Amino acid sequence: MPARVTKGDKLAAQLLLGNRWAPITNTLSFINAPLEEAAQVWFDCYASSYADNTNLRKTELSGSLVELFSKLLPLAAGGETMFLETVDPNWTLAVNNNAYTGPDLSSMLKLEYAEKRGVRSVIVIETPHTLDRKNYPEERGRYGSRRFLLLGPGDAVTGVYLDNEGKWSFARGGTVLDFEDIDAYTSTLTTDRFTHDMLVDYCRHLGLDPFSEEFYVPNGRGIMIGFRGEPRPEDGYTLAEARAGREDRTVPPIERTL
Repeated sequence: MPARVTKGDKLAAQLLLGNRWAPITNTLSFINAPLEEAAQVWFDCYASSYADNTNLRKTELSGSLVELFSKLLPLAAGGETMFLETVDPNWTLAVNNNAYTGPDLSSMLKLEYAEKRGVRSVIVIETPHTLDRKNYPEERGRYGSRRFLLLGPGDAVTGVYLDNEGKWSFARGGTVLDFEDIDAYTSTLTTDRFTHDMLVDYCRHLGLDPFSEEFYVPNGRGIMIGFRGEPRPEDGYTLAEARAGREDRTVPPIERTL
């Protein structure tokens, strides 16, 4: 039986590439630096952190957004990080190949970019809530999450969070930015306190258009950093396997040790 269409499914259609590249696109991290600089910081950190870094690679890539995302396959535990130019040369997108939850680059962005170098970042999370408990104990779909986090320089400047872990909860912290819709934060309905349109509006105030394909790779440029050698099928998941039971609720989840 086909999975029922949820509000989360309708939201997914509004996301980057129609959410077809989730979990890669569940979290979009933007570094306020040009492509080469943003990637070099990551490379230098890895090079200094690992005694055996002979297999560390920084590879220049080219192609469309979809072609560049495909170079993250197979998906694994997040060991490959890709940096992509945007139409604003002062903002670079960073994503990785985490097959389970999608990218989580927050620790590196906070420590290596914000605290050490005073480079700010914006983390945008929009994961549609599609969890279906009817198949319990083999639940299908994902818990919903919508987050806007501005990091640095130094500490987190502001964060707005709408998360579902059984029910929706809302929170915000840090300095209120002048473009925030603070009146909405007191709405009776929790999901009205931070809507998708508000998330898009906050991003646009900073020059970001995260869910528009046209915002990315105007010159087709990207840089990949990681240790992975020639990929083998058993080393990771295909995109379909990573989406199974999560974004694609019509098939059972695939669980295996990578």
